[in-house]
Amino acid sequence: MKLPTGWWRPNSPSKRANLLLRQILLGLRWRSNISDGGLAMLGRLKSPKLLERAKLAAKQMGYFRLFSQNGSFDGLAASAKRAGFEMAYEDALQKVAGFRWADDGAHPDFIFLVSYENSGAVSVIAESHRDIFGLIMISHSHLPKIRIEMKPSLERHELGRNAHRFREILLTFPDFEAVAEELIRFKI
Repeated sequence: MKLPTGWWRPNSPSKRANLLLRQILLGLRWRSNISDGGLAMLGRLKSPKLLERAKLAAKQMGYFRLFSQNGSFDGLAASAKRAGFEMAYEDALQKVAGFRWADDGAHPDFIFLVSYENSGAVSVIAESHRDIFGLIMISHSHLPKIRIEMKPSLERHELGRNAHRFREILLTFPDFEAVAEELIRFKI
């Protein structure tokens, strides 16, 4: 495809990469040879749809919370599969299982760990990844709210670039609450 007039011709690797990026952004090139052969670079440049991702994460956590209150460890794997999750880990002896959202090749935002070790207080812990790295959602079957907190071992500068915004969005949902110590520690 012919480039618009006034565009310079690349003569170095960095200029060729810049040209490729401009072509992708302008829609002149739909496929590229960047890492996966697609528009991976373009995906990183677009602003994330945090609200939709937060709604999905809240729905997923709500599913595991509800199941922990009403279900048993024996039925967890089958139920989670029907709900769209794939099992990533299972320890039947300790009654612990890990799940991730099984969405056609997408990278999940959270990994969910469900523990029936203490059947009186089943716990669900979800750990975030990618650009929201550092968030943890915690639910116990006997408590009314889901806690959202920052990973204790991380400092403020080690969190994902959208972790704070994602956390703020989750806190607007009725079933979520913050931990008081975090408000002080991270000066939120």
